[in-house]
Amino acid sequence: MINIVPLISGKYVALGLFENGRYLLLDNAGKEISYNFDYPKFEGEESFTNAHKAMAFQGKIMNRPDGRRFFFACSNSELFQIFQIKNNKIGSIYDFQGEFATFVPEGDGHQKIAAGVSRDSKTKFIDAYCTQKYIYLLYSNRLIRENINKAFYANIILVYDWNGKAIKRYNLDIDVNNIAVNEDDNMIYASDNESFTSMVKFEIN
Repeated sequence: MINIVPLISGKYVALGLFENGRYLLLDNAGKEISYNFDYPKFEGEESFTNAHKAMAFQGKIMNRPDGRRFFFACSNSELFQIFQIKNNKIGSIYDFQGEFATFVPEGDGHQKIAAGVSRDSKTKFIDAYCTQKYIYLLYSNRLIRENINKAFYANIILVYDWNGKAIKRYNLDIDVNNIAVNEDDNMIYASDNESFTSMVKFEIN
């Protein structure tokens, strides 16, 4: 498994190198309940196993504090999804697919597994966070070839509600690479490693 997050009623959702689907729903004993959804369609996908696709579409998965919903935001492609748990299945609430990276499969996809990303691609949602009310996406959209280090920093934060409605856009005055938000949705905390400041904060409304 690559990532696993807790949900309501003792259930968990996992991302990993699964053959039967993308999102695996588990009970609190680790027993498989259901596999849900396939990977997005993309150019050249016929050369990729599901394990290759799992390596290509990596990003942030995080649960809403009440455990009833979760989101996924891809770090190198415009893929942002919101889901809910219903009747031991994962149901889609919102699915945005935009510009994808150019991927190159490496290894046989079974014993050796990797997915390279072309330097002519752009980084996308390099970090994300959520509260009970909102989802916050740190959006880069910078070309890797131009500056590989700066491509993994950003100063744009996009805010959505849990139905996928766009709420706000914040333009920070510095580049950051990680974010967190307090439960009252009035303060953003971020790391600013480029200038060697351990942490910065921004008041928001």
